[in-house]
Amino acid sequence: MRRFAWSDLLLLGVFTAMTIQWPMAVGPLSFDLAEPLAIVLLLAYFVVTRPQRVPLTPRRRTVLIAAIAIFSWAVAVWLVAPNWRERRLDLMGWIAPLVLLGVLLYDRPRSWSHFARLLVLASLPTLAAVFVERALNVGGPFYSPVETKSLLGWLGGSRTYPNAGFFGHSNTLASYLLWIIALSLGLWWQAQGRAKIAWTAFGLALGAALYFSLARTTIVAVAFTGIVFLALNRLRTRRGFGVAVLAAGVVITLLILLFISRQGVDYALTGRLELWQRALRILGRNPNIPLMGYQGLRPGLNVALYVSHNLYALGLFMYGLPGALAMIALALWTAWIGWRAFDRLPERPLAGALWSGMMAFFLVQASISLDLHEAVPRMIFFTMLVVYLGLLDEIGQGSAAPTPQAVMAS
Repeated sequence: MRRFAWSDLLLLGVFTAMTIQWPMAVGPLSFDLAEPLAIVLLLAYFVVTRPQRVPLTPRRRTVLIAAIAIFSWAVAVWLVAPNWRERRLDLMGWIAPLVLLGVLLYDRPRSWSHFARLLVLASLPTLAAVFVERALNVGGPFYSPVETKSLLGWLGGSRTYPNAGFFGHSNTLASYLLWIIALSLGLWWQAQGRAKIAWTAFGLALGAALYFSLARTTIVAVAFTGIVFLALNRLRTRRGFGVAVLAAGVVITLLILLFISRQGVDYALTGRLELWQRALRILGRNPNIPLMGYQGLRPGLNVALYVSHNLYALGLFMYGLPGALAMIALALWTAWIGWRAFDRLPERPLAGALWSGMMAFFLVQASISLDLHEAVPRMIFFTMLVVYLGLLDEIGQGSAAPTPQAVMAS
């Protein structure tokens, strides 16, 4: 019991550390507090508690090899790129996520539901910070924009700062909340009695925090997550599920267009078109980008990444076609392995909810936002990916187990 208590405490510390994006610098190196803090706690978890190590399943091995391959390619690009100084920060941002991925892939938690509850519990300090920032009308300790913004453009006279919790940007907070909401949705679905009431209240708090972040893209992604999850559990056939999700996607698109027509030019939505046009101009002036990413000095790498504002374009600008193809392959693979287990996903609400979140992340969030461009978002995503794989492995083990009738027959 003591061993499990220590492992829970250390894991909770790791998951909480991932929410503290406090910028730091040592000489020429810049990083976030979350990176060294998470590494220390992960090593303590791995060494002190000696978690049960498991042989890598084919899926886990695929993830580990792919992550190492991407990092190796990033190192190769850095070695030859004229803008290697700017790329140094990106390389630093891979260390903590790779350490976390390696530790979690080889670990066997008590149960993946228990693992998910620890992740949700670790979000409580961030939620508290968001509500304090909202009450004080500030943008967070590490993020205070100069201009106030209309509250999502939906409340005409209300003006406020977007809240960021302990993250460096409100969009990073929103991306984090997408995963916590997906986990909470699965835990809510399988809860009963008073526990269901408690999860409902917690879900409302998460929704309010997301609303205060002013991240409209993520709000759409969360709505898409809920639609996919409900369709998965109510429409048990693949055809019905596909039709329902497609129809929901059309409705969401129409609502966005209606919103734009009523609000006029809105930077969070229509402004993406302007950014992508600038990205195309940079691509046209730098024909070597498909080979090894953007290596120009003017504009700087940060400008080139910002105007991409798309996960797949981000992979292209950072690492060339190998990076873009890696992002596309990751999206297709995560969707496919869940689709193969479609018939059994309703039996595991957590797996179904996280699959729904993956679909929303790659189809909605990643299409018009920057994610996985820093160490903290990478650590969060890798953690969710390991949980997702673990839940799917449980489904596979359940389907492979012999039925009572088969045992009696033998």
